[in-house]
Amino acid sequence: MRTQTIHLTPGQARYQRYMDVLAGDPLRTQWREDAESGVEPAVSYLMVLAEDAGGQMVPAAWAGYQLVPVGGELTLRCCNNYVRREFRSCDPELYEMAYRARHDVVVSRLAFPAVTYLFEQPIALHEADGWVKDTGPGGSGVSTAGHHWWRLRRFAGSVALAVS
Repeated sequence: MRTQTIHLTPGQARYQRYMDVLAGDPLRTQWREDAESGVEPAVSYLMVLAEDAGGQMVPAAWAGYQLVPVGGELTLRCCNNYVRREFRSCDPELYEMAYRARHDVVVSRLAFPAVTYLFEQPIALHEADGWVKDTGPGGSGVSTAGHHWWRLRRFAGSVALAVS
């Protein structure tokens, strides 16, 4: 399968075109049901495009981010991650591709403190890159839809340590 990773930021000519695709049904509904997430204003994305059954390159997986003020300092909010249902059995795994692109292009380079909220499946991938579960108050819970979630943090300048 052909894939291509793109970096979308608000203000780019193609940004709104892709946001319209993500906000359209049935994708919008599936994303909300599966990940309790959706399109938000001013969020940038690293997006993996993949070839669909008709041969068109379409958004298949994405990982969003946004710089937000938290307690007087800028924090990188990693958010709005998703893999479309029809692309979940792909090899290579498309969520990992989107995550890795965001980590390499944004998280590692900016080295801001960062926060994300995740369901269980992608936590190990994040922990391998220096993210840690927040064990403080409000660090985990169950959503109204019944999903278990955890808050993970990455500290400014964090680097993953190689484990032998």
